Amino acid sequence: MKPATGFLAYATYCYLKNIHFADNKFNIMTISDVPLKDKLINSWNNKRRKKDGLKFKAIEEECSNIKELALLYSSYYINNSNFYIQEIFEDNFETYQNNKIILNNLKEVFTNDLKDIILHVKHDQINIKELFISSTEIPEIFKRDYSKNTLVILNDLFNIIKLNENININSLEMEAWKNTKLILICYKQIIQQYLNKEDWKQIAKDILR
Repeated sequence: MKPATGFLAYATYCYLKNIHFADNKFNIMTISDVPLKDKLINSWNNKRRKKDGLKFKAIEEECSNIKELALLYSSYYINNSNFYIQEIFEDNFETYQNNKIILNNLKEVFTNDLKDIILHVKHDQINIKELFISSTEIPEIFKRDYSKNTLVILNDLFNIIKLNENININSLEMEAWKNTKLILICYKQIIQQYLNKEDWKQIAKDILR
């Protein structure tokens, strides 16, 4: 018997946080339904009539399939990997809605971000790759207020993760760096349909000329 409404939202949340963003070999966007594992169902049955269960039900009424749910949750996850569903209701889904607006206007957002990066590079008289590489701290580009969607594209274009494969930082920063890498890889899987709409390499070349 299929679990009551709200289970899909709960199960997607669990799979996204505990598996998708923990292991980039699992892509939640490739499945059409979540596996009905007994442990997950039992956990849901303990929650479904409680406050959290009602919130997951409300979430499922807003986003009715895995792809929508994955984008909803990841919109919060990329800013706070420890987020809980309460945050979604505290800002009335605004973070999710704003991220969808960005994704639907991604060419413009990326163009503006890259132009801002170029202005910064010219002002500081440095090579653009200096923003992307560091041996002693998390690269500067991740300390600036650019869209996470832009950073995903930049990683594809400049191989930021590979450029920093020998990074030597303290354990606390290393955890943050590992989380950043997971976002660049795993969040990309969730927004792939938006990325496929443009030739980002050509757009970057046109801007960098």
